[in-house]
Amino acid sequence: MNNDVCTEILLHLPVESLLRFRAVCKFWCYVIDSPSFRELHINNNNNNNVSDDMARLELYFNNGQLRVLHNTKPLLTYKSDQLMGYEFSSYLDHQGLVRLYGPVMGLACIYDTQLRKPIAICNPCLHQLKLLPPITTSSYSKPYRPCKISQREVAIGFDEDYKVAQLLLCSGHFCLHGLMYSRKTDSWKDLAGVNGNLKILSISPMKQVCENGRFAHWYVVSATGYSRAEAYILSLDMKNEVFQTIRLFQGHWNSTDIVVTYVAEDEHSFWRLDLPRDPSRNRVTIYRSSSGESRYRGRIISWAPLMNVQFPFSGELGLWRRTSCVLFKYWNYMFVFDYRACKYSYWPCCNHFPVLFKHRCSFVSLENVS
Repeated sequence: MNNDVCTEILLHLPVESLLRFRAVCKFWCYVIDSPSFRELHINNNNNNNVSDDMARLELYFNNGQLRVLHNTKPLLTYKSDQLMGYEFSSYLDHQGLVRLYGPVMGLACIYDTQLRKPIAICNPCLHQLKLLPPITTSSYSKPYRPCKISQREVAIGFDEDYKVAQLLLCSGHFCLHGLMYSRKTDSWKDLAGVNGNLKILSISPMKQVCENGRFAHWYVVSATGYSRAEAYILSLDMKNEVFQTIRLFQGHWNSTDIVVTYVAEDEHSFWRLDLPRDPSRNRVTIYRSSSGESRYRGRIISWAPLMNVQFPFSGELGLWRRTSCVLFKYWNYMFVFDYRACKYSYWPCCNHFPVLFKHRCSFVSLENVS
């Protein structure tokens, strides 16, 4: 077979297969390990959002260790002292302060919402884990205007190379400080325009369907006056490093009966899931952002209820295998939502239950650029 034809075929194979095929012959090993091939493969993956080579990975935090497993096979194992003393005592963190973001282009972030530890980023398939450089107080606080950081949220982006954004919530001034890390500089820089005219009271990460890392989204609550607050989606264009806010209807607050969860399908489309606070009710209502209002540009986003979307909970575990699913923890359950079929399933989990996340391997390396 012609070498060029062989290389073209290899470019369309998943990373897991390519890593095994390195042992076939010296030529294949040379091609697969070459930087030019891996860069082409990354670009090919970045332009292909639909893939059937998804795998379910299990992330464990226990016995003082972080472990990532695939079909009981360990991909990563790190002890607490190797990760600046992260306390891996239970499901993420017993106080819910350590979180997982991703995956994006095969990468996942592990971070502490309270700024206690540096951000860790990993590529399980390449067996790589890296601690990002810490930030200093001077990065977000001035002597004449000291800030009290009460929360940190993190997102991964991709624009020719990976980026990491972190948003710091100042409870003293009701504002966010944005910082962006890039591998090329191995340092953090300020992000402007994160607040606009908003006074931020709270921020929480949003689950995302698209894994190309072009956009990141958060759910924020902003004070608008005495005893008034409004909800927004805060969107970050990772390539252009520009923020946008999407206002949500004021009536869509969490009530005493439901918990509202938002899922970003892409930069224009969103899902809203009304989950019962009492899981025994076994009913979920699903909405989708209306196409006429989704290109928001400062407008209020509207929601269209979908027909026949109220299903009983199902304990079916196989649903996560579909590429059109997102997973998230809901109370003491692992919740799986198939946004194409408008179906979902869930199963109980305990504190020591692994963190499950869908993952597609990539050749994005965490090593510094020379």
